[in-house]
Amino acid sequence: MKMNTCIAIFIVAAPLLGQAALAEFCRRGLLDSLTERAQALYRTRLEATEKALARHFPAETRWVRPEGGMSIWVSLPEGLDAGVLLFKARERKVLFTPGRFFYFQAVRPNTLRLGFAGVPPRQIEQGIAVLGGLLKAELRQRRREKPQPTEPARVALV
Repeated sequence: MKMNTCIAIFIVAAPLLGQAALAEFCRRGLLDSLTERAQALYRTRLEATEKALARHFPAETRWVRPEGGMSIWVSLPEGLDAGVLLFKARERKVLFTPGRFFYFQAVRPNTLRLGFAGVPPRQIEQGIAVLGGLLKAELRQRRREKPQPTEPARVALV
């Protein structure tokens, strides 16, 4: 008798019920509707991210528009470390993923990934404005610290 009970529980727990519910969801056209709404939502967030990057990031910064996925890959000017930037950004409640975690070899510390899927456009704008301000400040600091080339001495031979 216990064997039959276990078999019945196993059959009820099989994924058939979930599959049937999904099939009905699709049959009613709800999956297409959900997909269209999701695409519109994420397209809006992608566009908000790109506009904010163009508005707030330094001109030396490059990014790649994704052909799929929910994040933008950003390359910072050489010499900047996204890991260091992350510590400063976290203090301002802005998060991103440093690119170093996506490399197996030849790590590029000046790269980062910005995810936009779960962030409303207004917060995207605010977060990228914070990051852009941090990047610009870092570049200004580097320029101040960089030794300026001196003009060669002018000697008059008489």
